[in-house]
Parts: sequence; C-alpha cells; structure tokens
Amino acid sequence: MNDARLTATAALLLRVALGTMFIAHALLKYFVFTLPGTAQFFGSLGLPGALGYAVFAAELVGGILLVLGVRTRAVALALVPVL
Repeated sequence: MNDARLTATAALLLRVALGTMFIAHALLKYFVFTLPGTAQFFGSLGLPGALGYAVFAAELVGGILLVLGVRTRAVALALVPVL
C-alpha cells in the first residue's frame, strides 16, 4: 500500500464513523427521548423547542450524507454547530 491509498482508506473510515455517530444520535432522539421530549429538553435549557427538531433533522440527513460520501467537506462543516 502506498501513502495515497492509506490516506484514502483512513478518510473513508473516519467519514463512515462520524456519519454513523450522527445517525445514532438522531435515532436516539427519535426512539428513546422522542422528538417532543427532545424539544422539551431544549426548552428547559432556554433554547427554542423547535431547535430540537432541527438538530434531529440535521444529524440524520448529515449523517446519511457523510456515510454516502456526498459533499463531505460541506456537510461536515455544516454539522459543526450541531456538535
């Protein structure tokens, strides 16, 4: 293996791992905490409750796009505030 191939493989593994993490967090909000519960939690922090729904959507869609490799740099940059 050469360095270019190792770099590409490492980027793939990191991209898939990060995308999987975002999907897992979105599904946790949906199945365990429920979306209304997530909105209520955001409200208890002093944030708008609707932000909970936006975070769920961003995590799910962004995670799927990262796993699929679609515009990864732009998606990763857009997900930074969600972290």
